[in-house]
Amino acid sequence: SEECLFLNVYTPQASSQKKRPVMVWLHGGGFSMGSGYEAMSEGSELSRRGDLVIVSLNHRLNALGHLYLGDMHEDFADSGNTGMLDIVLALQWVQDNIEAFGGDPDNVTIFGESGGGCKVGTLLGMPAAKGLFHKAIEQSGPAVNLVTKEDANRIAEITLKSLGLKKTEVHKLLSLDYKTIINAASSVKQRSPVQGLFDNTLAPVVDGRNIPAHPFAPEATDISRDVPLMIGSCKDECTLFMATDIAFGKMSIADARKHFDSALGARSEAAFETYRRAMPDDDPTYWVSSMMTDLMFRNDSIVQADRKSAQNAGPVFMYRVDYEPRVQDRKLRSPHGTEIPLIFGNKIPSGFIGEGEDVDTLSNIMMQAWINFAHSGNPSQDNLAWPYYDTDKRQQMIFDAPSAVVVDPSRTIREFWAS
Repeated sequence: SEECLFLNVYTPQASSQKKRPVMVWLHGGGFSMGSGYEAMSEGSELSRRGDLVIVSLNHRLNALGHLYLGDMHEDFADSGNTGMLDIVLALQWVQDNIEAFGGDPDNVTIFGESGGGCKVGTLLGMPAAKGLFHKAIEQSGPAVNLVTKEDANRIAEITLKSLGLKKTEVHKLLSLDYKTIINAASSVKQRSPVQGLFDNTLAPVVDGRNIPAHPFAPEATDISRDVPLMIGSCKDECTLFMATDIAFGKMSIADARKHFDSALGARSEAAFETYRRAMPDDDPTYWVSSMMTDLMFRNDSIVQADRKSAQNAGPVFMYRVDYEPRVQDRKLRSPHGTEIPLIFGNKIPSGFIGEGEDVDTLSNIMMQAWINFAHSGNPSQDNLAWPYYDTDKRQQMIFDAPSAVVVDPSRTIREFWAS
């Protein structure tokens, strides 16, 4: 509902006697679901280990947060971005109140995964958020382009029509039960799993008011040019979304070709051969999951890193999580969300992330990288230097057992998409 504006604070000491770095977590779930309090991302251990103040929050979602009605009546001018404005309000609360919880309002890092990563990227392009945070981490949620007003208007018009309302009757929405509105809007926004993160969906809108332009298209926003950025994804994001397919792990070549054709049209044959050559010993299932991972997550993360680094201002640190949890015969490999239980140190659920020395070691390394970035803006640590990302060397941290910096990983695939 709209009665959702709550936040959680984790601190080693609720006192203004010491100022600690602050990390503000933005939950995933697209822009349609999710919560600021989930066991996997509970902030106590990260707060204790890093001597940090961790804040997580709830905000308006789905139609309540992103159904754009501004072109129907000026009373709804902010309606496409109310969910993001809720986050801005929370960041303002942090500025006003976090010292009482032992936090430093002049050292705030925003971070999030999936839809939360997209929220981070969106905030980088919001004038109202400028100065409310000082560092940013985007995990598996690049935000190069957002929703256009044209697409947002189309979704809104179909939603109203399904509710039996004309555009001139937009104010009648105020008297409807919110669940009715959400159900109507959700029936419009369904998208194919191979489309981009912001295709045909309820998400932040480039309304020219709260969000003046796409954050990283055609170039990186100047609003946050000096803000250091960590950005990355998992190697096999989309296995998580494909796992219920009865053909998962045993696709035929013909099945895989159909997926490529559906996703890529005229480029499907060239893409198919690129992935087959790059992964010759894999089941065709993983050609498809890798293609979808790149299409939905990896490619735009690289584009965003390229455009941010081209500013020669705030540094960029890029990563990829290659670690494959030792569960389910590694069937999902490195799926969407792998890093969350590692960076928070909770390592739950064990059926997702696994148990043992490898998990503990990698969790310690990743936690320290996030902690160091929050403290200083540089995620390097003892015996694991992490260089800036640029388009000359494309050095990226690969989190695995062991972790290491790699120059331009999966270069041939990156070059295919860049072409």
